[in-house]
Amino acid sequence: MMEINLSGLEGVMDILDRMDEGEILQAARKGLQSGLQDIRGEAQMLCAVDTGELKNSIKTRTRIEESTLIGETYTANDHAIFVELGTGPKGEANHAGIDPEMAAKVTYSPKGWTYKAKDGSFRHTRGMPARPYLYPAFAANTENVKRKIARAVIRHAQKESE
Repeated sequence: MMEINLSGLEGVMDILDRMDEGEILQAARKGLQSGLQDIRGEAQMLCAVDTGELKNSIKTRTRIEESTLIGETYTANDHAIFVELGTGPKGEANHAGIDPEMAAKVTYSPKGWTYKAKDGSFRHTRGMPARPYLYPAFAANTENVKRKIARAVIRHAQKESE
């Protein structure tokens, strides 16, 4: 959860007090959208690239639910989670940089697994290390997103006062 403190801006605060909640949320949404684009850009830069499919699948979205502004940088790619968190014993041994809450919840296959390759042969893998890209991008940009939201709301309030 992200909170923003606008103290020290009494004139702006007076204007904000006169604005309705919907106006403030819409102004904040613009700042959030801008901040999420920064997270998306960094996540794409950090993302491991083979075909570019994962990198290009990273998206952003915002919505307002019951007076709460929600923003997400996400991917619906089917192998995104495996890249972010790693797999098997190798993933468990090397998951530095992943979301600490997620690290506490993820369970890795302890022995690895055997699979049938496209050429028909069988292969054994012990997994792959985590190559996090979403969480580090979020962590590196949290303060930036807060600033962008605050600036967008202040800009809107200043326009209202003109």
